[in-house]
Amino acid sequence: LLQSEVARTIAREIQVAVTPEESRRLASARPVNPEAHEAYLKGRFHWLKLSREGLDTAMQYFQLALEKDSQYAPAYSGMASVWAARGEIGVLPPQEAFPKAKEAALKAIELDDTLAEGHMALATVKTVYEWDWTGVEKEFQRALQLNPNNAETVFFYADFLLYVGRAEGWSAQAKRALALDPLSMILQCFYGWHLLYLQRYDEAVLQLRKALHQEPNYAATHLGLWGAFWKKGKYEEALAEAREYHTLSGHGDV
Repeated sequence: LLQSEVARTIAREIQVAVTPEESRRLASARPVNPEAHEAYLKGRFHWLKLSREGLDTAMQYFQLALEKDSQYAPAYSGMASVWAARGEIGVLPPQEAFPKAKEAALKAIELDDTLAEGHMALATVKTVYEWDWTGVEKEFQRALQLNPNNAETVFFYADFLLYVGRAEGWSAQAKRALALDPLSMILQCFYGWHLLYLQRYDEAVLQLRKALHQEPNYAATHLGLWGAFWKKGKYEEALAEAREYHTLSGHGDV
């Protein structure tokens, strides 16, 4: 395959040490339909908005990717992320959203067990819905083994560590993720959320305002500021952020 041969040639030329597993992955890689890949990337872009409309648009693009290539594993991992996000932000009841997220994640892994995003999506379901800590750790470790420099995987592993009270491990992983992708809107926003969970409200406000300066219309940032201001007793600011969040997320005004 052209992509695999190019990757192997580059590795040889720059003398990068390729592990046996990486060699097997390159050798077994299937052709990538460019239209499917483009649709997937567009889906990822809209998923990152984490709004009702953004998630709906993302799902349409992931479905389009599967129309172009029914065996394209990343599209299923994308669909899993959409279903999970719908359950997390309240678009759908968790008992409806997360089983569908798990089904899509398992399909992605079935099609390509070396796809880090599939394992990360499954880890999300096991964290938020199933509370299967052993299973979560296993899936995250597999995802990190496959792609140790994926900033989102590193960050959501940090999210899991915070979820189970391992704050020391959280700090190292969160900072590493931000170093890997300092311009990621979702990472900047959710780092502010993490500070909020840790009751570091002043730091959370500063971080979330920093994220807001980067993207003023990111609904999840306003949701975080809503919570931080409420905890600080600044109820007028909290109400203003609540209204902004509901407007941007498609829930209507409050």
